[in-house]
Amino acid sequence: MRKTILAMIKDEQRYLPEWLDYHFAQGFDHIYLIEDFTSSDHTEFLKPWGDRVSLYRCDRDLGILDEPKSRTPWRQVWIYNQFFKKFQEERQDNWCLFLDIDEFFEMSEGMTLDLIIEDLKRQDRKNIFFALRNFNSDHRIFEPSIPMKEAYTHWEYNECGFLCKTLIDVTEPYTFVCIQRGYPGIVQAGKDRNNASIVEKKTAWINHYFTKSWEGWLIRMRRGSQDPFLRTVTQFFDLYNKDMMCVKDYLLAEFRKYEIDWMNGGTKFVSDDWEAKLRKLGFEPKT
Repeated sequence: MRKTILAMIKDEQRYLPEWLDYHFAQGFDHIYLIEDFTSSDHTEFLKPWGDRVSLYRCDRDLGILDEPKSRTPWRQVWIYNQFFKKFQEERQDNWCLFLDIDEFFEMSEGMTLDLIIEDLKRQDRKNIFFALRNFNSDHRIFEPSIPMKEAYTHWEYNECGFLCKTLIDVTEPYTFVCIQRGYPGIVQAGKDRNNASIVEKKTAWINHYFTKSWEGWLIRMRRGSQDPFLRTVTQFFDLYNKDMMCVKDYLLAEFRKYEIDWMNGGTKFVSDDWEAKLRKLGFEPKT
């Protein structure tokens, strides 16, 4: 029984080492990564993980020669389908969890992946959904150097736009579907919709570090999204960081000063006196 993860990446070198090491420590045997038209090849970068990581490129391996944003409302799911159609051998004795690089799978004390899968088998179930705990930036302007779990502590379930990810037995043919539960909820599931309503929150869940920090959010915007409608400067940052609305105008005005250079790979996005300015606005940043 192989326990695997499939994820899409786009210029993720900054976050991949922690994410890969964490999930191997959680008990996953192998991780499949699909490069989605990145600006640099991850091949050399991933060598330290050896044959535990398989890298596929959209153009080289999946035959996707352009970067269509309108092929499907949920392009990521369409690419997953292309992957399993072409690489049938990746279905062999394989349970697969579908994650993004800003998502960390976590289990309660004493729980293991093997126990979760054995319980699913006893119930003759082929998949299970795990709820996402959505974390905000925790008053961080710059990306911290400490691990995600230490850096970010505030999370919540957004029931109006409920998000889940799924662990699926991929040994049987199926087609991915998207199920919206409000906006912007996306669920990726197998063909068995009868089990699609079972969502686990207590024994295992997904920590979703969507915004990380103001710097992290700007990095995300520079990298782009598989859905062009999500690529706005503050739309989803505002959703998860309502406690930063008092400094939103200042942060945006600062970003506009450096935007052209930043979007071309620069590192400066706020003036040197940013801490003092934020405190004058009644906001206490974390460093």
